[in-house]
Amino acid sequence: MKNIILAIFFLSLFFSCRPEFEDIRQPESRSAGLSGTWTLSSVFQVDEKAVSKGYPDFVQRIELTEKAGFNDYQLVLNQNSDGRPTSFEEVNSDAPEIIGITSGTWTLDDPDYPQELTFTNEAGKSFTMKISTYLGLAEGELNLSFSRIVDDEPIVTYEYKFVK
Repeated sequence: MKNIILAIFFLSLFFSCRPEFEDIRQPESRSAGLSGTWTLSSVFQVDEKAVSKGYPDFVQRIELTEKAGFNDYQLVLNQNSDGRPTSFEEVNSDAPEIIGITSGTWTLDDPDYPQELTFTNEAGKSFTMKISTYLGLAEGELNLSFSRIVDDEPIVTYEYKFVK
């Protein structure tokens, strides 16, 4: 009986050892993933009041990509050799302007975990957009949004999906 207990003890000790995990690699820079030439693939207008009242989806969201001519809109985000944001250019050919500033500098609210991109021209005019999600950024997909605010409440939100 004593030998069986010892055998069970050593077998359980042997099988309870866990393999070593690989070292965790350095985190990727999110600002580096944001730089590049982005082509607008879709634009949605979301009626926030309709969302809060529970209206059907076709009332809440309207796709504006084809209707407003956003097919050839591009946003170029440049960075320096350190991976920090530098300049941007809005290439909109026939598409309506999104940012309202054709060129200037872009900055992030937090370099490690940015939630907002701010575009500023030489005259000091700025425009801020929220980064909706990081899902898809590694695959070349950038999701930005902008909300029109009235009395501290969002009325309309525009959702922009860009691809590299």
